[in-house]
Amino acid sequence: MSQIVFMVALFILALVRALYMRRHAMATSPYESCNTVGGWYILAPILALPVFHDIAVSAYEQLLEMPYLIIIGFLKGSGFWGMIYSGQIMRRTSNSSAGFFGFICIGLIAIGNSIFGEDLTLPQWVSVVCLFLMGLYFYSRGHLSTQSSFVKLLFMFQILIGVMFGMIDHYFLTHCNWYALVVLTGVGMLLMAVSFGRMKFSQVLESVKSPKTAGLGIVLSLIEMTVLSIFVTHLPVTLGWVAMTLASVAVMVIAAVFWGEGRWQQQLAVGSFTYASALPIILT
Repeated sequence: MSQIVFMVALFILALVRALYMRRHAMATSPYESCNTVGGWYILAPILALPVFHDIAVSAYEQLLEMPYLIIIGFLKGSGFWGMIYSGQIMRRTSNSSAGFFGFICIGLIAIGNSIFGEDLTLPQWVSVVCLFLMGLYFYSRGHLSTQSSFVKLLFMFQILIGVMFGMIDHYFLTHCNWYALVVLTGVGMLLMAVSFGRMKFSQVLESVKSPKTAGLGIVLSLIEMTVLSIFVTHLPVTLGWVAMTLASVAVMVIAAVFWGEGRWQQQLAVGSFTYASALPIILT
């Protein structure tokens, strides 16, 4: 199957995830969002075990051979907890800022993953560089420029975590499989909830089973399972990030039209240039 088909699928999944998270950002606390996602990252693979039994057994055997991957998975989980927490805070005032950090991440991820064997063509590198420059433009001239210093700090934090994610996904998935990464990410998130979040485990479980927040955990866990099953096997991680980050451009325009975040004409112009920057990937 063509890479472009998988990129379109990732674009749609990322768009659904961003809009659904915005809805919850306005109705629930960042702690509740983090906790329900972490819990369902563990529950969803367990409930799907009859379907993915062979993949789970393979993951178990690979982790026994390379136990250091467990620490890497926990590291992603702890970072993901922080990313969701900070992202939900940002979405209350700037949805576009909560997603546009990915464009800066793309350039840094591409450089990092090239060290670990990810191979991009020259046209793909051209797109990556152009999108990276668009990320820098958004930081200085986009809706983020109107935000407080605290939101800008959260934006930089998300870049740091995002780059770590991109490199962890590539490295982990070339040594193990997506099933193990989803479960270990969930465990890492729950460890962060209990330690950094200073919450009792019973409070975490309450967020997982609460009708108000469970939907977010279920949707995000299913999306993550699908995304990670595509990464490496069907699409380089960097190109996967390109596809998902392009969804933030659509969110940016939606935010301008419906939520008054900046002028929609400017957002549409930036979005058009951004999509044009992705053409070298689409046409190769």
